[in-house]
Amino acid sequence: MSRRCPHCLAPIGWIRNRIRGQRTRVPGAKWYRHAVRRFCPNCGVELRRVTRPRGLVLHMLMSASIFGYLLFFISHPSIMLHIGFWALEGGLLLIMLPLAAALFKWGFDYLVVPNEEAFAAATSAGTNRTIRYYPSRREAWRGYWKTWRHKLWFMQVLLAAWVGPALLKPPSRPLTAAYWGLTFAIALPVIPLVMALVPQILFKNAERTVKVGPRGWLTNFGLMAGRIRAWAEAASIEEWPGQVVITSTSGNALIIPARALPDSASWRQFVQDIRQWHRLYRG
Repeated sequence: MSRRCPHCLAPIGWIRNRIRGQRTRVPGAKWYRHAVRRFCPNCGVELRRVTRPRGLVLHMLMSASIFGYLLFFISHPSIMLHIGFWALEGGLLLIMLPLAAALFKWGFDYLVVPNEEAFAAATSAGTNRTIRYYPSRREAWRGYWKTWRHKLWFMQVLLAAWVGPALLKPPSRPLTAAYWGLTFAIALPVIPLVMALVPQILFKNAERTVKVGPRGWLTNFGLMAGRIRAWAEAASIEEWPGQVVITSTSGNALIIPARALPDSASWRQFVQDIRQWHRLYRG
């Protein structure tokens, strides 16, 4: 099981020619102080692992397998008590190991990280654009619910279908279809609301600096410095009323409001440029 470095085409394996990792301190970060940077074992260029579309499918299969497996034993507690804890864990391991192997084999790919010195030089030369603005809770709220309608609702429905019976069902009561429907109906509105409130609770109105150019984009949030992202890591670029949303392959969304640009002409040119760069590097 190996991949190849997109820069030198050297094979990257699990045991031989493994990715060389390096822990680096994240400036300004309070929750996580170190991040892992990956480098090619042959040419030394920095690489970043991204999830392929088939990897997302495998992630969903793994989640569905865990959900179905645990839901079965929740609905049949006598079987779980009969086979024991270790047999339960062993069965789950036998299900997950083939899916995990397939995920590492076909689910990920590596991209070359844009060179920091070249990116900084392009910024100094004026090739890159620098945008500064203060985010608002309203824009974060609107962005979350639009993303929820596009993709998040499905995962939260599955989560409610599992969390409801797992947390609300008494151990002595069998899980009938009617009782499962009741617990699902209770958990379904609670989970999206709680997950929508988390970004609002953690919201910080610090100045955000976004630098974009032909090689990618870089975001700094207050004192916390981000990492350069290549346009190949952008899964989509969507223009919504008053804002543009850059969604990465990891699912994170960067919301840039139109008010960050001085006028509508600059805004239209900005959206046109990032879409052109994205199409170029995504092929």
